[in-house]
Amino acid sequence: MGKQLSIANLEEEISHFDEVVEVDFEGRNGEKYTIKIKPFFKPEKVRNLVVELIDFYKKAEEEKLKIPEFEQEDLIPFFIIKHFTNIKFTRSKKAKKVYEEFKTAINAAMFIPLLDAFPQESIQAVYERIYDQIEKTAQFKEKYLEQAQAILGEMKDNTKVLYKPESKSE
Repeated sequence: MGKQLSIANLEEEISHFDEVVEVDFEGRNGEKYTIKIKPFFKPEKVRNLVVELIDFYKKAEEEKLKIPEFEQEDLIPFFIIKHFTNIKFTRSKKAKKVYEEFKTAINAAMFIPLLDAFPQESIQAVYERIYDQIEKTAQFKEKYLEQAQAILGEMKDNTKVLYKPESKSE
């Protein structure tokens, strides 16, 4: 029989989420930069990333900002770098401004090596959360679409009973 689990045990289990790794890069002009990354992603931070990504897409739609499909693949790694490094990004919530920073980041020489500094399982956790969210959204829409259609069908049937056309003879 195993030991009794306590919150203290759980705190020890999740302590790796606080780990910080420094990655050095040299800029084009020869300047040296040290970027701090959190290689292991807390599930709550992954959730926040996904929420911000969804908000970005909603705002992009509202602002009528067109994002080419081939660039959409790089948005997730961009948001990973944004959330799990100490690189300073805009605080602006405008999709256009975030998109401008995205274009700068993905064209920077350090983008791919920085992304490669993260463990694959951490990056995979983000993708799994996104796919899980997409699946749950689809299930939610399907379930409630069926319910809405059933209710509308009942209402249609009830309106025939409630609103009988009056006969001309009356």
